[in-house]
Amino acid sequence: MKKTTKTVFLIFSFSLFTAGAVYIFSSPLSRIFLVELKVDQEVKARKNYKKTEEKILSHLNSYKGKFFWQISLKKLVKKTKNIYPGAEVFAQRKFPNRLTLTLKMKNAPLLLLKEGGEFYSVSPEGELNEKKARGEFLDLPILRGEAFWNHLELRKKALNLLSSLPQQGQGLSVKNISEIAYSPDRGSLLLYLLSSSFIIEMTNPADAGKIQNINFVLNYLKQKGRKTGLIDARIDKKIIVKKLN
Repeated sequence: MKKTTKTVFLIFSFSLFTAGAVYIFSSPLSRIFLVELKVDQEVKARKNYKKTEEKILSHLNSYKGKFFWQISLKKLVKKTKNIYPGAEVFAQRKFPNRLTLTLKMKNAPLLLLKEGGEFYSVSPEGELNEKKARGEFLDLPILRGEAFWNHLELRKKALNLLSSLPQQGQGLSVKNISEIAYSPDRGSLLLYLLSSSFIIEMTNPADAGKIQNINFVLNYLKQKGRKTGLIDARIDKKIIVKKLN
């Protein structure tokens, strides 16, 4: 009798828990009702921020009415970085119905090399700033080619890619990139490494797994005595090594 009572109690408790979970996850209270954009004063003060704030808010507002468990914070952060590369982006769900997006200041790690040998700094938004004297910031990657000079979107693309890489390291890192060029035929970026004569070809920002795989290939090639090569890392789950012409 005790065993039967215990079984009935467990079944009742489980049913009650299931019904409660279904109610919580499907009730209007679980739909995003409030979206909030928090922006550091340093970001707000940048001259080009206001141009893109409306786009960010429009995208953030598109999440209203969605269930909180349907929202991918990773995709929200990625989309926001595409809209505005000039900030560190953080997203947070606050149960039951709030979504918060935070923008914080970051520094742009780029210079632009103008044809003729002049250097211009690049803002976190991809805008060209004042001309720099020779010798300034020579430890930073340099954008090379007229395509970057003429097209803001290409500069943003380079910024997005660099923002996904580690700052330090002998493999694929910001500090180990000397120059970045653009391949118009393939729509890809060519990263020239400082510590070797290898070139890494990429199209999109890289996650930790992709960076690890590229570094594995670099180490393997060095162990085999290879001194040059093009590492084609455009495809997410595939890396191809080619000889340089």
